[in-house]
Amino acid sequence: MYQITDKLQVGLRYLSKVRMEIDGGDADFNDFQPLFSDLEPPIVQNFDTPDTMNSFSSSLPLPSKTSLGISYEFSDDFRMGLDVTYVGWGAYDSLIIEFENKEEFEAAGNATSFPPDSREPRHYDNTFIVKLGGEYDVSDVLTIRAGLSYDQTPIQRNLYTPETPDNDKLGASVGISVSPTDWLTIDGSFAYLYGIEQEFSYEPSSDVSGLYSDHPYDGNTFRGKMKTDVFLPGLGVTMKF
Repeated sequence: MYQITDKLQVGLRYLSKVRMEIDGGDADFNDFQPLFSDLEPPIVQNFDTPDTMNSFSSSLPLPSKTSLGISYEFSDDFRMGLDVTYVGWGAYDSLIIEFENKEEFEAAGNATSFPPDSREPRHYDNTFIVKLGGEYDVSDVLTIRAGLSYDQTPIQRNLYTPETPDNDKLGASVGISVSPTDWLTIDGSFAYLYGIEQEFSYEPSSDVSGLYSDHPYDGNTFRGKMKTDVFLPGLGVTMKF
């Protein structure tokens, strides 16, 4: 945080990317035949998969974030702030699930029964989050606040999956603080997030490696519309001793 003038402050923050790793996860397979029998060549001849052989590994990146914040005090009673965050969702290119016990499976004579590694394309885009807010001291006892926000989705419309972010969101919030005494403050807030209605589908093309690395994507897709409404009330009490 840098104090540019008595009324202007500027801050910069960076959070690096974090990759969550999963090793030795348990996988439970059911009804392979309807799922894989149409592939050429067929990859399922035997459904007997011992529990000890159903393990997998995967990873999921949490994006880096670079935020720039500016606050300005227009008067002793009124302040405003602007925050712009750049989110590095582009690090999430594919969801890869690798099954780990193929050698044991092959030794048991079930090589053609083992499911191939899964590679589902994501190709997320980097995004921006913009927030604007203000605070006004009505009196020594009462302070009111309000804010607006815009949050871009990183998801490409033809590669939608429900596991992480969804659609573009607009937000509005209000807040109030009441300090009846020097040692007690009561805070209340309410926020509303509106997910802008958008049409999504999941249509990975075969040239993006498809669902399975060893077999072409078979063309199955799903489509739909996504719209969200989120209501976030809040209440807090601060006591000084």
